[in-house]
Amino acid sequence: MAQLPTESGPQVTYGVKYTPGDPTIAFEAPTWTGLAGWNDTKFIRLTWVDISSVIRCKVLTLKYFRSLVSKSSNGIPTTTLPTASLGLVGRTLVDGFSVAGDYLFEVDLSSLRLLPYIPGYAMVFGWLKPINTGPVPQLTDPLCPRTILKNIAEKALAHELTFLVGFELEFTLLNDRKGTEVLDEHDWSTSSSLHSGLPAEILDAIISALERGGILVHSFHAEAGPGQYKIVTAPLQPLQAADALSFSRDVICGTASGYRCRATFAPWIYEHQYGNGLHTHVSIHSPKSSEGDTSPLAPTLNPLEAIFLQSLLDNLGGICAFSMTSPSSYERTDERVRESGQHLWGPGKHVCWGSHHRQVPIRLCGPPGAHKFELRSVDASANPYLLLASIVAVAIEGVDNRMSLTASDSTALLDHGAATVAVIPDELPHSFDEAFSCLEEQDTMGKFFGEGFLRAYRRVIEEVHRYLGPGGQTQFEKVMEMY
Repeated sequence: MAQLPTESGPQVTYGVKYTPGDPTIAFEAPTWTGLAGWNDTKFIRLTWVDISSVIRCKVLTLKYFRSLVSKSSNGIPTTTLPTASLGLVGRTLVDGFSVAGDYLFEVDLSSLRLLPYIPGYAMVFGWLKPINTGPVPQLTDPLCPRTILKNIAEKALAHELTFLVGFELEFTLLNDRKGTEVLDEHDWSTSSSLHSGLPAEILDAIISALERGGILVHSFHAEAGPGQYKIVTAPLQPLQAADALSFSRDVICGTASGYRCRATFAPWIYEHQYGNGLHTHVSIHSPKSSEGDTSPLAPTLNPLEAIFLQSLLDNLGGICAFSMTSPSSYERTDERVRESGQHLWGPGKHVCWGSHHRQVPIRLCGPPGAHKFELRSVDASANPYLLLASIVAVAIEGVDNRMSLTASDSTALLDHGAATVAVIPDELPHSFDEAFSCLEEQDTMGKFFGEGFLRAYRRVIEEVHRYLGPGGQTQFEKVMEMY
């Protein structure tokens, strides 16, 4: 258990302190050989998340899946997908992607999970790799988000850095599968919002399905917006965390659909209402965490945490290019919405951090010895693999450069006004274009992702903006469908 020192007297114990090797949060996939008797499994969904954060799948029969395993040279089932698989937005193929050629989809059996809301189905993720047609073998495709995260996480391991990542999934329940009317009206965390009725029944089914699929759920409650709810899940190491988030989104939407309702993670739906965030909790770990000096600006952080925090702050504008990609992402964080008093839980407008403060983009939470950094400028438009790859990348960059924490706790700025602090922090980007400009200026992402990937990534997100169109009801409806 984590402990927090009080001003006097004994320490107060609360929460659970997790470590990367903690068996209580480890996920172990079932062996494929046991699938025949596993909930009468008949189909396997080969699943990937494209660059625009749309979850896609190709369904194989279990019989064919077994044949792929038995006939492969290394026991890893592999099939093909068109090269367009990562570059489609709606029905449009983004410039630079092609209908000619194929990827190999190499199944990652360690990601196999039961898909509880559809009897007979399981889900598995994998790696998209180019089919080698030249004399030199090509081992990875720099456009595959899951491969990018894997490669950057391996670089972190070479620096003796590991991470745990947990999520707060906010979503809105709507009355029917294609409708825009919210399922119910309620206030934040009210008991009455969970009285018997359809919302409570759907939530119960969602939690049961997540747990049957191997997701460790911490809590759930009604959020402040109409029809809005939040589910908090346990932390995992980055690749497993991104898989678990993608699985959880699919389960939540699929379960709601079974009740002829609709769940959407859309960042912004109704003007002057509350948006759906995807608050991302990250802790950093290393056997060398305590090497170096403690920062006087944050004395409860160990030296590694202080480095990580400063690197997050220095690169936060660029991270927003991965964490908030849709026009409605910036509606959720728009200053006019904050000033209206309608969105009290947003990430604020400044690049800053605060202890246990929910109007900053980086909230320090958890007691000393079990600190987490909550990134609040994140929503479901983020591809989770690219988001976590960007966070791990800036951690490596911070360690390589031995950064020193120069930013103090900004709680005073937010609680008492700018006059009480000597330096007013920079503002967060107001649009994807601004965020991508920050990314280009900060160099870190180009070093880890590659300039070729970043050019392709920008083309995809720009096509997303064209697809969603100008603001208004039409855009809202498309955003609700997409996310």
